[in-house]
Amino acid sequence: MTGKLLSTVLLGALLAACPKPAETPRKDDPPPAGGAATSDTRLPASTVIATWSGGQLTYGELLEKKSSTFSKLKSKYYQDLHTTEQRELEGVVVEMLVKKAAAAKGQSDEDYMKAIAGDPTVTEQQIAEFYEKNVKSSPQAPPLEAIRDRIRQYLQMSGQQEKMKAEIDRLKTEAQLTVTLPAPESSLAKFDLNGRPMKGNKDAKVTIVEFSDFQCPYCSRATPAVEALLKAYPNDVKVYFLHYPLSFHEKAMPAAIATECANRQNKFWELHDKIFADQGNLSDEQTAKFAAELGLDVPKWTECLKDPAVKAMVSADMQQGEEAGVQGTPSFFINGVQYSQGVPTVEAVKPFVDKKG
Repeated sequence: MTGKLLSTVLLGALLAACPKPAETPRKDDPPPAGGAATSDTRLPASTVIATWSGGQLTYGELLEKKSSTFSKLKSKYYQDLHTTEQRELEGVVVEMLVKKAAAAKGQSDEDYMKAIAGDPTVTEQQIAEFYEKNVKSSPQAPPLEAIRDRIRQYLQMSGQQEKMKAEIDRLKTEAQLTVTLPAPESSLAKFDLNGRPMKGNKDAKVTIVEFSDFQCPYCSRATPAVEALLKAYPNDVKVYFLHYPLSFHEKAMPAAIATECANRQNKFWELHDKIFADQGNLSDEQTAKFAAELGLDVPKWTECLKDPAVKAMVSADMQQGEEAGVQGTPSFFINGVQYSQGVPTVEAVKPFVDKKG
């Protein structure tokens, strides 16, 4: 394994997610009140930036007239800055922990992580099962023989990532790592969570917002970690689920609508769990079977699937994700702070639980 490949595997182990395919245009919000130029703008408000016969425009006037645009741009800048700070901090800390662990064994960093990653054996049965679960149902699915080697490489890489991530988590736990990097106040995302599915103590001081896609394999793998958070902090953490079905996942939007209709009958989390437990089968028939097994009023649930208001609610979740800077699924926000290292761990949430006030 070369150093470059090792770095790629390591990054994948830290940031496993289904990526958003492309930037989606954002809707303009109504301009907020005020909007005058502030001290941190790049030009004095009085600077004349355009003149014409009988008139002129100052920089401050431009900022005031287009305050929504510039406010959103500034917020996105601080979100991106903090996300990069978190990612780079994680990389530096992990590098130092790996270096220390490697030195203790008399190995180079590369050899240490190479030994951890290993060379996982992928069986023909695993390849066939992956194909059946993730590829075969697609209308344009190539035959298994055409992509057998690619599937094998993917499964080997995934196995290496899981082993390396487990080792990194072990090193961080052993070192009692605590990250206290504060988020810029203007980078905090604000969400409308009224009526959204929630788990945990409704009065909890820590609010975690998850953007998820029912067809994304990384999202289903996040479920146990979310449950671990709620178990570790039963009084201090609540988790909201917001939909973010990716455009290239054909079954993700129907699944999101199906769970919202289950939510109308107070069975969101039950259907959520069933879908993620059998993610390879997202057919309409299978989802309807789940609805019946859960004791839903199936005719009422089926009629709900046609209600345009339900799809509009899913779209509203997606819009909130766009505004907050979601780039893939699953994405998590802890008290408005975007968490950039995948799924939050018990250790990552602890500083928010311990924070006074």
